[in-house]
Amino acid sequence: MSTQEPEESAVRVATLVSTAMNVAALLAVDPALQTTDRGELRSTLLWAADEMDWIGTLAGSMAGLSWPSDAPVRIERLRAEAGAWDPAGPPPAGLLGAARTCLGVLVPGAGTP
Repeated sequence: MSTQEPEESAVRVATLVSTAMNVAALLAVDPALQTTDRGELRSTLLWAADEMDWIGTLAGSMAGLSWPSDAPVRIERLRAEAGAWDPAGPPPAGLLGAARTCLGVLVPGAGTP
């Protein structure tokens, strides 16, 4: 359980969900994905994985928050794929799939073209 105040936790969750929605939209539109800052996208995906780990600790204590049992596996796959990606090149299909699957926990249909 987090030591943050409930309001701080709510803001943190809202920030993650908002970011996840933006990234999901980016993943759904190939031209947008091609023009994004790849380093920033990699950093955002790694940050999202960290924040989702934290949210997993709240799943039983925050009203309205449901967390699938496979969320930790999805998060670790995203972290591994994003960590292995060299943003000098385009995001590999494995990373895009991991991001869509992981962000789908927060945003159903995340990044589905």
